[in-house]
Amino acid sequence: MSELASTSGSLLNTKVTAIRELNKSITDSANLEIKMAKENKEWICSVCGYKFVGPEPPKECPVCHAKKEYFDEVGKEPENF
Repeated sequence: MSELASTSGSLLNTKVTAIRELNKSITDSANLEIKMAKENKEWICSVCGYKFVGPEPPKECPVCHAKKEYFDEVGKEPENF
């Protein structure tokens, strides 16, 4: 009977460890998403309207090839006004 209890205890410890690791992984992933959402901004090309999400605008618009200076942060007044 003690061998059965020992095996059950081992199995339980393995499952608890796996659940803790999964929980940590999920928490780390959620924290990373929150951090990225805070760091990323939405940018819009004032030439063609292309939208981009990132901490900085792209160096060049992939649609119309306008330079970085032509991107405005969504929610802010454009600097050229």
